[in-house]
Amino acid sequence: MEHQNPFSYAEFLRIFEHDDWFLIDETAFYLDYAPDEEYYLGCLREYEEPYWAGYCDISEGGCFRTASALLNAKIFHGRSVKERWENVRFFQIGGLPVETWLELYEEDLPKVERESRIEELYGEFLLWNCGFHSSETYLSMLDTLLSEYPENALLLKLKKFSESRKVICRLFLHHWNYESVSAGRADSSSYAALGKYLFSALQKQYEATLAKRPFYAFLRRDIDSLTSALREKLSYASTAVNYPAEDIWYHITSQDTTAASSVNPYGECIYASGGNVSASVYREGKPEENNHKVRAAWRFVSLGKGTYAIQNAGSGWYLGTCAKEGETLKMSESPVAYKLELIGNRQWALRNLENGLRVANISKRRNISLKADSAQLNMPASWYVSRVTTNDLRDSLNFVEGSLSVLTLPYSQTALPQTVNGEEMKFYVVSGSKLDATGKTIAIDMTEYGETTVPAGYPLICIIGNEYKVTSYIPFHTFPETDGEVVTRGMTVNGLVGMLKTTTIQNDTCGYFSIRSVVPMTSKRIIQAQSGYLNATSVANLDNVPTDLTANVSGNGLTNSISEITGMRDETVDVFSVEGVRVRQGTKMSQALKHLAPGIYIIGNRKFVVK
Repeated sequence: MEHQNPFSYAEFLRIFEHDDWFLIDETAFYLDYAPDEEYYLGCLREYEEPYWAGYCDISEGGCFRTASALLNAKIFHGRSVKERWENVRFFQIGGLPVETWLELYEEDLPKVERESRIEELYGEFLLWNCGFHSSETYLSMLDTLLSEYPENALLLKLKKFSESRKVICRLFLHHWNYESVSAGRADSSSYAALGKYLFSALQKQYEATLAKRPFYAFLRRDIDSLTSALREKLSYASTAVNYPAEDIWYHITSQDTTAASSVNPYGECIYASGGNVSASVYREGKPEENNHKVRAAWRFVSLGKGTYAIQNAGSGWYLGTCAKEGETLKMSESPVAYKLELIGNRQWALRNLENGLRVANISKRRNISLKADSAQLNMPASWYVSRVTTNDLRDSLNFVEGSLSVLTLPYSQTALPQTVNGEEMKFYVVSGSKLDATGKTIAIDMTEYGETTVPAGYPLICIIGNEYKVTSYIPFHTFPETDGEVVTRGMTVNGLVGMLKTTTIQNDTCGYFSIRSVVPMTSKRIIQAQSGYLNATSVANLDNVPTDLTANVSGNGLTNSISEITGMRDETVDVFSVEGVRVRQGTKMSQALKHLAPGIYIIGNRKFVVK
């Protein structure tokens, strides 16, 4: 079969520059005047000089940084592919027969041409916006593109708002960040196309300025002005690279293809193993498997100067650091600064600013560590960041059936489960306490939680079913609010203390819930992460609130910080019962409790006992 060249040189260059879009590796051709000599071209992104040529004038083949450098290299009978273009005949592109390749990409070829020209249009807008070019060049380019693509939505909007530079800028950024990427574009090639256009235009500007005056008259301030302008253009351009946005949840998936198939980490998500601050970080599942799992969702919190803390939605904690290279990465209570490094093909490296190491896979294990891996495509330190696409995030937790437990979660919730495995699930808040004659708390009153949503860090008392089963742990789902708040510290609500990290407590004023009672913490007690405990000194009796459930305090009750009246200033005070009834008014402190019936009384914000 006679082979032909179906492309112009400009079209072929664009195809090779967009290896993120098209299959191009193992492209083969011959020259029509020497049909028996075959030449090969390709691109392997894992190498520093990814573009390569084989069977050329270089005996071992040649490697190049860019597609343009490859196609302009004089290595085919002393001339370049560009110079020999009229003689080039392809018989294979991207390892496929030419006819198959053209059929595969017949719908994509016009798209890449249009998208590449839109990138140039954006570059021209930046040059106009910053004073290098007039608006006429930009408007002329826009009209030319519109004549070729009269139904393109972006071009029509750009024409409609052509007098508003602010609107034009927003339209370009939205298109680049969302529309072109959703169509399969890679950030690196888009960035390169825009940068190439800007550099070319600025070089022409430089040369034109230089031609107008002798070199000795080209003052330093002129050079500084051009340099500053170039940095400004590139800052505009960098916003078009899809740096993760704040307050948006992402999956971070491995792009590592170096491991054996049995332990291949490719496509697996970084995952927080638990809710505690010391939880390990490892890989688990593909994005489609983790789409609803809150501990596979991360967001990037700006710390300034281009650095980010990487926060987990399920625990609220941050991606931590390692004392030394190779240790398993754990979560951190405080934000840890990471730098996002764009590798290419929408792959990123996450570099720890404290030690310069990068987040990487550990060979033959599911754990994640910090390693001195280079930032290269498809290596252990390369990661793909993709937006979590669902609004239905879930967290799976386990509680003992029939036992009171405290639940404190770092994220706000849109709903609470009503039934779990056919058992009713109820949620309560503390509404008051009962005291004995000595002032100790002997019972806790609760009322059902009546709201449909739960703020982040808000503690609730919950129970599943009515019958206590000592070995029965029931899993249930919570429903995090996708765009809601995430915190690292729990609230205290009327004596109920929410805990987001595991803590050991020993205090006879505090108690933990067990089955249907409250147990004083007279000895050391571990309070698990995302749980909580009761502090009797902070409980107040709420007015006009029903008591739906009461939990008795076991043992001798909870000490309630009863004050002694001795040693206090003898000032004028009012005395109230624990029910809030004023029993004395305007009496001296030294006489405030004399001849009152035994019980608990409140003076100011302090409790006193009359025995």
